[in-house]
Amino acid sequence: MKRLIKRTRRIAHPNIAIMGSIDCRICGAKDLFPIRYLYGAKSNTDVPVYNCNRCKSYFTLPTEYRMTLSNEWADGVRYFLAREKESRNWAKAVFSTLYGKGLSEGKTFLDIGCGIGWSLTEAEAIGFQAYGIEPLKEVSRYAQETFRLRVLNEYFSSALFDENYFDFIMTNQVLEHVYEPKQMFLDSVRLLKVGGTLLIGVPPVDWLRLGLDRMKISKSSRVNVFYDPEDHVNYFSVSSIKTLAQNSNVRFLGRFHVNRAKGWLAGLLGLSTGFFLFQRVA
Repeated sequence: MKRLIKRTRRIAHPNIAIMGSIDCRICGAKDLFPIRYLYGAKSNTDVPVYNCNRCKSYFTLPTEYRMTLSNEWADGVRYFLAREKESRNWAKAVFSTLYGKGLSEGKTFLDIGCGIGWSLTEAEAIGFQAYGIEPLKEVSRYAQETFRLRVLNEYFSSALFDENYFDFIMTNQVLEHVYEPKQMFLDSVRLLKVGGTLLIGVPPVDWLRLGLDRMKISKSSRVNVFYDPEDHVNYFSVSSIKTLAQNSNVRFLGRFHVNRAKGWLAGLLGLSTGFFLFQRVA
């Protein structure tokens, strides 16, 4: 672990108290103004929603957004423990879909936002050298002490590891929380070997879900695009994911689903699966 890690650093997240125009966090389009406001239950304030027509992305800008490494989600460990079965089964399906049923001895794997490490345990079971990054202190400590996993209690940065080291990097339900998604994407690519695979999972945004949102049909997080506007500050369509990958030495492989038929059907209907695959080409 010490050999691999180059250095660690604390990354400060901004306290934001500005209600005006913003630039697109993905394509850089200038002067985006709010298209609507949503109620933020955590701060009891209205949260502005911005839309970039160029890359088909949406963003929110909460009045206050504070997150530090000492900030704890009180039920974090319990949350991940309660999802052991579904998390393990999903991770197994991902590895089986991408790498078959054989062993992956000598391959390296990184999960950015790994929780207590269910994906890491499944990766190690088939031969991966697995590493994780988890900013919640108690959650990362549980992974380290209970499962003896290689988990860093840090916010992600490419400075944490050697470049061109990992065969497979996964970040699931993380990119929607960060204020610099383009930088996080580029940092992830830097750590990939040429030919390595990057899997990104985000809450899906597509014409059907946006339509249901406009009609206010459901408040379920499965179909309600903007159900958590204070914690989810980025909303990625398929178009915006493709834009995110431009000029970054990767090839967009397409939508991903552990059920290939469902993934194919989503593509046919122009829907998002919420998961996307990339391969580093240079």
